[in-house]
Order: sequence, then C-alpha cells, then structure tokens
Amino acid sequence: PYSKLLDLKDQTCQCVCHCINEVFKNVFITAEKRFCNLIQSLKFNYLKCITKILQDRIEKETINISLPASQIIKTK
Repeated sequence: PYSKLLDLKDQTCQCVCHCINEVFKNVFITAEKRFCNLIQSLKFNYLKCITKILQDRIEKETINISLPASQIIKTK
C-alpha cells in the first residue's frame, strides 16, 4: 500500500483519499496485532512471576512446617 502513495500525482482526490485510508488502515491493523501480541506476552510473563512467587511461598511454608516450634519462632 505504501507504494501506491508514490503514484498519486495524476489521480483524483477520491482515489488519493482511498489510497491514504488504505495505508492507515493497514498501519492500524499492524499496530493492533503487535499490541495484542505484547499484551499476551505481558500476561504470560505476569503469570510466570506469580507462579514462581507462589511456588517459593509454598516451599517456605513446607520447610517451616517441618521445623521445630522453637526455630519457626526465630525465623519470623
């Protein structure tokens, strides 16, 4: 679509507007796809972080449960 903008000097206003709209439509579609991919990536990374935090927390709690009461009090 970008090449169409280079060949517009002998075209009517209607054709020029149509070509410009087509270019912008393609730009927005591409931007929207990239934005959606970015959001999906951020969601995935966020879920990975939350999962890791929860796993670490569960491991700590499991370790604390197996410690004698006197050591649990010292660690908190």
